[in-house]
Amino acid sequence: MDIRVLKYFLAIAKEGNITRAAKALHIAQPSLSKQMINLEQELGTKLLIRGKRKIFLTDKGKLLKKRAKEIISLIEETERELSGEGKKISGKISIGAADLVSMDAIAEITDHTQSEYPDIRYHFQTGAIPDILTQLETGMLDFGLLAIPSPPPKF
Repeated sequence: MDIRVLKYFLAIAKEGNITRAAKALHIAQPSLSKQMINLEQELGTKLLIRGKRKIFLTDKGKLLKKRAKEIISLIEETERELSGEGKKISGKISIGAADLVSMDAIAEITDHTQSEYPDIRYHFQTGAIPDILTQLETGMLDFGLLAIPSPPPKF
């Protein structure tokens, strides 16, 4: 699986139409169609339901869309981190919490850090406890603040 093909897939998912996605990507529509057929063959599953004017994602297509976004985000973040080697302290810290009250406290704390290290960017996210735990496991979040009786064994 190629990162370029994942970006193509995401463009199709966003546009809901191969022709519009091809225009947005500045590539030929037949080439884009062929790339998606090859991707489906490579993965051994149908990702797209092709209608007359609109394309819909199968359940596996929806899963790939979610994972492709995560993969591309991680690649882009890694590229930024590696290209900044030897420079001042910078980067992105992703923090998740299961409730907004916790996020307010985190925002106050990070304000102080931000003044000392202005090149650090923060990404805050709220969500359900299982979602926050999954994102911690997959590396999509660096920190999580959860009000639970005891942490899962992995943490």
